[in-house]
Amino acid sequence: MEQILVIKPYCVTVEETEKAIGKFRLQYSSARITILANLFPADYQRISQNSNIDDKLLYGPHAKPLTKVELIKLIFNLRRRHYDKAFLLIGDLTYDDYRKGKLLTFFTKAKESRLYFTRTGQESVLDLFGIKQTRYQFTETLSVTTKGSLALFWSSFMLIAISILFLIFIVVPMKAKKMLSR
Repeated sequence: MEQILVIKPYCVTVEETEKAIGKFRLQYSSARITILANLFPADYQRISQNSNIDDKLLYGPHAKPLTKVELIKLIFNLRRRHYDKAFLLIGDLTYDDYRKGKLLTFFTKAKESRLYFTRTGQESVLDLFGIKQTRYQFTETLSVTTKGSLALFWSSFMLIAISILFLIFIVVPMKAKKMLSR
């Protein structure tokens, strides 16, 4: 049985989400579909009662708030489930901040990560170094992965620099003082 994860960002409406999940149910009839959504109170009822969804990871102020601790637990749970496909729903093409959704899609370690454009019904492969060109020219100049790589490089560089400074200004003078005192 195939495991499918659908990630719904805030900017995608519930109507678009239900339409996409209905299409996934028709396309993957025997699959187990899970939705991950941080919902507004008005949307929670509709999504929680949708019969096309097998598992619901629903967060929001009315249900379970998505705190930092819950986010860490969620990431570990997503990695344990071994999804075959992960779909990130893309609604408004002018909204260019799908970073959290792409990052969660990356953390699932799904065999295949895809974008699903809810307004056109088209799919595209999720490229973690940006979104590959589609005929709608939906691209990003600096992706989450690139920013993460820069942050990792900078933090590693700072750790090495601080270690070297510690050696030069603390350890070496202490050793020199100890040697001179003999």
